[in-house]
Amino acid sequence: MGLLEDIAAAPTTPTYSTLDAARAKYPDLTVDEYALSRVVGSENFNGRPAELVCIADVTVNRAKRAKRSVHDYVTAGGEYGSQGSGGRSESSARPGGPRHIAAARAVLHPATFLGVPIPFLPPRGRGWSGGAVQYFDPGAQLASLDATHCHPLVILERWTYDLEKVGCELKREHRGPNQQEWVGPIAGVDPWVLMLLRPAGPNQDALYAEAKRIIETRGTYKGRAPLPLFELAAVAALAAGLKVGVLG
Repeated sequence: MGLLEDIAAAPTTPTYSTLDAARAKYPDLTVDEYALSRVVGSENFNGRPAELVCIADVTVNRAKRAKRSVHDYVTAGGEYGSQGSGGRSESSARPGGPRHIAAARAVLHPATFLGVPIPFLPPRGRGWSGGAVQYFDPGAQLASLDATHCHPLVILERWTYDLEKVGCELKREHRGPNQQEWVGPIAGVDPWVLMLLRPAGPNQDALYAEAKRIIETRGTYKGRAPLPLFELAAVAALAAGLKVGVLG
């Protein structure tokens, strides 16, 4: 089976509250893989296989940028916990199950041939997120609008152009140095559930406009309907030719 089929075939439970408990089932599971599985389980427990891999891949990208091990980055040098507490960028409060471990290992475990690791080949899931370093759930954000949860279009614009924010109001006079762009379509990833952003490239404005249109359109519907084929083709054309890959 392929990578996504392998993950889809794995159950979400039982979950493993400690590394030792997980190693009873996966003896060669590393500390980093276990930490990453907790991020995947906490951030999108019932996500589609490609979405789980992308969340794992983004976290590894962030850890590499911070020049920290995945475990140290996920725990902020401390313990597992919720996002924002103890300096954590992602939640790791919820232990993962077999599906989340499979997604974590997809981006960290060495590729193998006939069961033998091939160290010079990247793991099968590495780079799946298209170099993304940020993500959010537009649908959940829209459903949670209040004084602390802004409209998803505010988040998209703020992250795209690195704008200052006061409450949910953006200061548009000055764009910051850490601008980003939507990565474009990824097979198996619903951007209404998981919108991924990477460092900005030459098509930043066009990709922003397309991501904005998706949020405006999908915000009038409920559920996880796939993007229309013409929409996928249009955005794929925008993203074509850009440098997409793993951050060093």
